[in-house]
Amino acid sequence: GKDVRVLMKMGGSLAITIPQEYIEAHGLEKGDKMTVFYNDIFHAEPVTDEEILKKVKRMEE
Repeated sequence: GKDVRVLMKMGGSLAITIPQEYIEAHGLEKGDKMTVFYNDIFHAEPVTDEEILKKVKRMEE
């Protein structure tokens, strides 16, 4: 999908909202973590349980 979003001031940062359709499709809830990639292009995606498990395993080693 594609949508136009308005930047909002939040503390010392700017924020955008995530479309409800995306939230529902990915089962996102308040407090969920997102990985953000940025350079010339901005990309955000939900942190998966698999990513969390990999980090925990690395910490245990």
